[in-house]
Amino acid sequence: MADELARVATIGRAVAAAMPATHDADLCDAQRQQVVQRAAPWLADVLVDLFTDPAADPVTGSAPMAPAVAVVVSAGQAMVAERVFDILCERRFSHLSRTQARRYRAATLAHLQADAAEQQPLRFFYDLGGGYHAGLRADFADLRFVPGLGELLALRQIRRFAHAVAAVYPPGVRFHLVIDDRCAAVANGIGMNHTAGYVARLRALLEALRMTAVATLLVESEAVPADVYQAAFDACPSPAPAADEPSLATLENIRRFLGRACSPAQALAHLTRYQRAQSVSERLLSPRINGVRLTQRATPSSLGFRAFPGGDARLQSGEVVVLAAARAAARPLLVTTRNRAACALWPLAAAELPPAWPLALGPVFAALALDDMETPA
Repeated sequence: MADELARVATIGRAVAAAMPATHDADLCDAQRQQVVQRAAPWLADVLVDLFTDPAADPVTGSAPMAPAVAVVVSAGQAMVAERVFDILCERRFSHLSRTQARRYRAATLAHLQADAAEQQPLRFFYDLGGGYHAGLRADFADLRFVPGLGELLALRQIRRFAHAVAAVYPPGVRFHLVIDDRCAAVANGIGMNHTAGYVARLRALLEALRMTAVATLLVESEAVPADVYQAAFDACPSPAPAADEPSLATLENIRRFLGRACSPAQALAHLTRYQRAQSVSERLLSPRINGVRLTQRATPSSLGFRAFPGGDARLQSGEVVVLAAARAAARPLLVTTRNRAACALWPLAAAELPPAWPLALGPVFAALALDDMETPA
């Protein structure tokens, strides 16, 4: 495991050094020790899940599969599809109830049965945003272009799901992580040079985790030429303007993805622009999305797939941190501009992370709720 990560460690240290300061005042030694003692075992468990022995890992394709495949054929594609849909709807992977998930059943089963009929990996297309994270500062100016703990946890979810599916369908799964960077560029003015760095680091992370057999990237800028996208955007009609000013929640959401403050009128203009870009992206990418469509939160047309157990929010809305509570087990928490003031954040030093932590990620932050901070004895 350490050998696999050594080649990305240098990149990771450079990335960490370039990250804008987001943390609060340093903890005293005793407080930091408390935080690390709570967070470290949980982080170590994340690595255990991700770094299994490839020779014994069915999703890598390294083990012989022929006898098990024959069982799948005899079981029938419909039975396989039903079982995989049941796994997809388990609470560890979905925030929806079984009743809520029912609306996606027919479309999902059709895709799964088509792939099972060809004895090929079941294809899933999972949206991970535009290639960046919204910042946490009050002025919205600290956009982040580095995969973080959130992406690592999403890959752990994919690994867990792949293991569960391989037990009932040995050809396994193939995830395509969708990055709609052209939408981000046209709608929010996000520089493609910045999102390209995010894409490169996410690919390096997949390689370091030996997950390229089960997950790959579908990057909008690599699939759709710039002139084609711009022409489609220019030809796309604008939706009817909203009659009222945006709500405070909508205004904040627009500002944090723009990376700057804006007036309500400007926010409405950006919202209209985003709706046009989103429509264009959906149309231009749809021919390449020939499998089950997944999003981090369910939409009318896509089933939700949790980036981490207990979560139902979009990773790109902020930063996932380790909440090291005093009276509960450590757990992941999505910190955004909305809950940033309620917790204190500290970046964990490399020596405080488990050995061979994938340093191609951005800094890993520990968090304490402000009303949960203990005074050291």
